[in-house]
Amino acid sequence: MGAPRKLGRPSIADARHRAIAADIARRLKAGEWASGDPIPSYRQFAIKYGVGVCTIRLAVRLLGRKGLVRIVPGRPTTALGKIQSKSPVYDAIGMIVNWTAFSFAARELWWGIAQGAGRSSHARIVVLQYLDKRDFLKPEGLEAMQFRGILLACVTPPELLNHLASLSIPVVLLDQPPMGCKIHSVTVDNFEAAYDATVRLIALGHTRLAFVRSVVSNLQRVDPDSIERQTGFVMACMDAGLTEENYEIFSAGFGETSAAAVELVRARRPFTAVLACSSFHADQIENAARSAGLQIPRDLSIETFQSTDKMSRNWSGPRIDLQEIGRKGVELIERKPRDIERVYVRALRQEGDSVARPAK
Repeated sequence: MGAPRKLGRPSIADARHRAIAADIARRLKAGEWASGDPIPSYRQFAIKYGVGVCTIRLAVRLLGRKGLVRIVPGRPTTALGKIQSKSPVYDAIGMIVNWTAFSFAARELWWGIAQGAGRSSHARIVVLQYLDKRDFLKPEGLEAMQFRGILLACVTPPELLNHLASLSIPVVLLDQPPMGCKIHSVTVDNFEAAYDATVRLIALGHTRLAFVRSVVSNLQRVDPDSIERQTGFVMACMDAGLTEENYEIFSAGFGETSAAAVELVRARRPFTAVLACSSFHADQIENAARSAGLQIPRDLSIETFQSTDKMSRNWSGPRIDLQEIGRKGVELIERKPRDIERVYVRALRQEGDSVARPAK
């Protein structure tokens, strides 16, 4: 056992780091560093105060316990300005959603997030409404609220992703590819799922195939998931030896009717099978097929990505495990990885009644 601690005056080193912490605290309260700005490094402070780096580390930890700075391993320590007390949402997980799109699928995602939070010691989830990108053009406000991390559970444009990625707390994008942004994300393995679904159609004898991708209005571009799924579809066709004349890509929006679906079912060279990016598009195709006198799957087989049990019919195709995506998102926040990670969740398989062998 070590020697017992002596009572009396504190050691010189102990008194020194407390004195340095008091001086830095005074400078913080005076506004020398704005809230969210990095403070000098340990080495810079060590030179300034003429002490070792270990003494500075003790001083900064003391400031962190007092709520004057935010310390995140592997990132610069940042000032919290005049924030003296803990935020009401301190150490909670923030979840940014778009309530206008909070569908049955989003409820599955929420259930997974709640399960993940319940398994950790940080079970509080604070939901933040996202209506317009202007709501979060100053992401340092999120940091000042002292969240443990942020989950993005809504379609988010790249400029906002890059903005949020600058936070010193973990930010995780759920159910959407990061589109080249340096941000943590958890998504279904789009390429593998689309490749597998296409291979299944080809194995049944379909050699004239179509792929329907989504165009998202608030992104003003093709849905990022669709781009990855299209790559899997095309690769499966190429690996099966199909030429470009035997498969085609269609782009559809989310209106009640779809010009792309009408064009697809009325093609001069009929398609016998379709892979749709969502069950919404599958519904559009089925309605267009019915209007053209075609039946599913006798005249046209449909495989579709799907994310909820509440669908108009029993579709075949890859099913997105949104609960697992939610759980993995919470795990990422708990781990606080230093390097940017993208976590892939394998799609489940749904065997419905929308696929058959092509008619002879």
